[in-house]
Amino acid sequence: MYIDSHCHIDLINSSYININNILQNATSFQISKIVQVSASLKDFNDYFSKFLSIIYDKEFEKKIPKIYFTFGASPNDLCEENFSFEKLLRFFNSISFNDKNLNDYIKEKKIIAIGEIGLDYFHKFFDKKEQIASFENQLNLSNLVQLPVMLHIRDAFDDAIDILRNFNLKKQIIFHCFSGDKKVAEKILETFDNCYFSFAGNVTYKKMEFLRESLVILPEEKLLVETDSPFLAPIPYRGKDNMPWYIIETYKFMANLLKIDLSAFTQLINRNFEKAYNL
Repeated sequence: MYIDSHCHIDLINSSYININNILQNATSFQISKIVQVSASLKDFNDYFSKFLSIIYDKEFEKKIPKIYFTFGASPNDLCEENFSFEKLLRFFNSISFNDKNLNDYIKEKKIIAIGEIGLDYFHKFFDKKEQIASFENQLNLSNLVQLPVMLHIRDAFDDAIDILRNFNLKKQIIFHCFSGDKKVAEKILETFDNCYFSFAGNVTYKKMEFLRESLVILPEEKLLVETDSPFLAPIPYRGKDNMPWYIIETYKFMANLLKIDLSAFTQLINRNFEKAYNL
């Protein structure tokens, strides 16, 4: 059974398939677990309530993969709540669905990480000062609620590593859609014992040899696999909306590169996923 450790099903823009169809199709392709990731606090209420209505339908829940959630804002979609820890915490504590707050959903293992959060010096939608403030606030939140962090880091690994080193995070650090070269991977391994590296469909792209060089030097117990759906569809689906079941191609590619039997590789990723997210 396959796990998609990072996706945004709500962002798939398709006229022929909706969220319910996507989830049922995922089950038919042996996708057992999906992490539906928050990238925007502005949209969190809508995104979370939409999926809760699905998973609390007991009959429908039997037909779809197990869905987990995250809470956070990427460095490319910040808002007022990100720039003050007090405002961020007030927003976090104000959210309630079905007479439960977010701490209740954390206890139920429905919300399993703070993310995706981090730094992005490539797109530069927000300046470095704003990104760092938001990043640090959300790292503080992760320590407060005792959840792993799911990181979006692009062209900013040096700053991110320095910030993370100073925070003494109590839980795991997951580098989503890892985009670093071999030297970056080695530096992270040397600096953090509690780190994981999640690879997306771009590891299959011809020009991404540096990613493959990183992948082969990483300990197997540090690996995760994701779609980042609807982005980064693997070969042979590149250019299309990335559906959760396209992740099978990424699993096959990584297993082949690492010279691991596919069945053994899927079992390895399942074990890593449970350890990374304390499940």
